[in-house]
Amino acid sequence: MEQKLIKPDIKVLDENGIPNQFGYNKKCVCDFNREDIAGCKMRLKEWDFYQINNTEWMVQITIGHASIAGTANISIINLLNGYVKNYTIPLFVPTKLLNMPDNGDKHTLVEYNKYGKLVRFEVGENCRNLTARNPQGLKLDLHLTDNCEGILVCTPFKKPHQFYYNYKKNCMEVTGSIVFEDKKIVFDPKDSFCLIDWGRGVLPYNHKWWWGNGTHRLPDGKLFGFNLGVFGDNHNATENMLFYDNKATKIEEVFVEKDGWLDKWKYTSSDGRFEMEFTPFYVHKTSYNFLVINNKCHQVWGKFNGFAIVDDNTKIEIKDMIAFTEFAHNHW
Repeated sequence: MEQKLIKPDIKVLDENGIPNQFGYNKKCVCDFNREDIAGCKMRLKEWDFYQINNTEWMVQITIGHASIAGTANISIINLLNGYVKNYTIPLFVPTKLLNMPDNGDKHTLVEYNKYGKLVRFEVGENCRNLTARNPQGLKLDLHLTDNCEGILVCTPFKKPHQFYYNYKKNCMEVTGSIVFEDKKIVFDPKDSFCLIDWGRGVLPYNHKWWWGNGTHRLPDGKLFGFNLGVFGDNHNATENMLFYDNKATKIEEVFVEKDGWLDKWKYTSSDGRFEMEFTPFYVHKTSYNFLVINNKCHQVWGKFNGFAIVDDNTKIEIKDMIAFTEFAHNHW
């Protein structure tokens, strides 16, 4: 399968709102020019999504919009007992409120700060800082390392003006804490990791995808991670990537065999670089229905066991890596 490389320093869209190139890169090498979107500008979607987890807790923090509506949202989930706490700020006409950055790696500040409610993402030199406050006593302060390569994709759909421009990055160590209700979660970089899912695009109204991701500290202290999935037409490139010791290895197609959500799953890659068995232990189900938006997702957490082979042919044995795979169906 051909894996086309995105050339750097070319705007994502041409003057007609059609992507200049499709494929992948290991860095966010092109700026998104939303001013050139053609067709229905109300189909534009933009989000900055961070997900943090250790062996017990998972936290999702989002600032994003689907043109007509948006959100600044924090979800705190206990992976062991299913406890969920959400802090949601609905945003109307959000494109006038949010200054979404045009690049997932540049030094930027994105925030919502009104009525005593604050959600802020700050990207610095080899680090990121996440901050949140609200009148109910929520206090979130997290510092992320940012040294690893990532996976950038520009993906087409059936219509020429529809596309998905997305940058994901794993292997960010987390330091800091979250205080809420009567609880305090302290994140230690030894076992606490973060990913960013940075998305921009004009997407179909009815859309399905699957996505798997995780970071794991190996016995020698190095970090291993992976990003897998299908989101649109992947004939130009998959978004499947392995991460090891801050370097990324491109892999081809990955196939998932599963029955029920909590049955064992099997992962196989077409190039033999990723072979895993997945034993689920928790299913995080979400559903959002507002006006014409109807989104449903099953995010399944469990333990991965198997091996991965990176570019220098190092074979990495994986034992009890905690990670997730999700399946989503959105009308948005």
